[in-house]
Amino acid sequence: MRQWIALSLLCTISLLLPISASAACESPIKFGALTWESGQFTSGVLKYIAEEGYGCTVEEVPGAGPALDTALSQNDIQVIGEQWVGRSPIMEQAIEQNKVAVIGDTLKGGATQGWYVPDYVLEENPGLRSYQDLPKYAELFKDPEDPSKSRFMNCPSGWTCEIFNTRLLKHTGLDSTF
Repeated sequence: MRQWIALSLLCTISLLLPISASAACESPIKFGALTWESGQFTSGVLKYIAEEGYGCTVEEVPGAGPALDTALSQNDIQVIGEQWVGRSPIMEQAIEQNKVAVIGDTLKGGATQGWYVPDYVLEENPGLRSYQDLPKYAELFKDPEDPSKSRFMNCPSGWTCEIFNTRLLKHTGLDSTF
C-alpha cells in the first residue's frame, strides 16, 4: 500500500481504497467509473499514473454511487478517485470498520458546499449580497431555455445536495423565480 500512499500524496489527490488492496499490480486495479467531471478527471490522473508510472493494468467499473461504494468496501473495486465526505453512509461505515482508507485531498483544505456567484457579478452588482437579494437580480441569471425564469445551477440530479438545494429554493420562495 505504500506505493498508493506516495502516489496520492505526490499528486495531492483524494482517493478511497480498500485497506486490503495491494499496490503490487498483480492483477488489474479496478477504478469506480465516476459520473461527474471532477471525479472523472481525478480518476483519469490516477489511472494514468498507475499505468504509466507503475506499469499497472487498470479497469473502470461503471455504477452508481451506492453500488460503487459497496463494491469498494468489499474490494470488488480498489479505487474511487473522489468522494465528498459525509455523502455516503456506506463509505462512512466502511471507513469506521477499517475496510476503506481515505488518502489525500483533491482540494487543499477541502471545499464548502454553498451557493456561489462569480466575483465579477458581485462587483458589478453591489446590492447582491445574499439569497434574499436574488429575485431583484434575477435578470442576470436568465434561463435561455425558459426566459420566464432564471437559471439556478444545481448539483447532479439525485445527489443529496440537489435534493437539499431544490428544497431550499422551495422553502425560501426562490422556486417561483429560479
